[in-house]
Amino acid sequence: IAQLLDAGVSEEGTPYIVVELVEGVPIDVYCRERQLDAASRIGLFQQIAGAVDFIHRNLIVHRDVKPANILVTAEGVPKLLDFGISRVLKPGGR
Repeated sequence: IAQLLDAGVSEEGTPYIVVELVEGVPIDVYCRERQLDAASRIGLFQQIAGAVDFIHRNLIVHRDVKPANILVTAEGVPKLLDFGISRVLKPGGR
């Protein structure tokens, strides 16, 4: 998950979030360009599944998980981005 650096509401009342700049390529491009085998692709998928599990346990629903919103860094670390349409749930409800 891209690191959250700041969040708040602007003077005009617009909510905002600031996350780390992630330099990478979409996960589908990364896998294709590097011709990753199934085991390597599954490893990336497991990391993203872990990130989604983490946000779900913290009552956040991403709502837009797709290859374009998962960048893989030069070090091979997948980062889940773009929480723009995510939703924060209330405990025990919606």
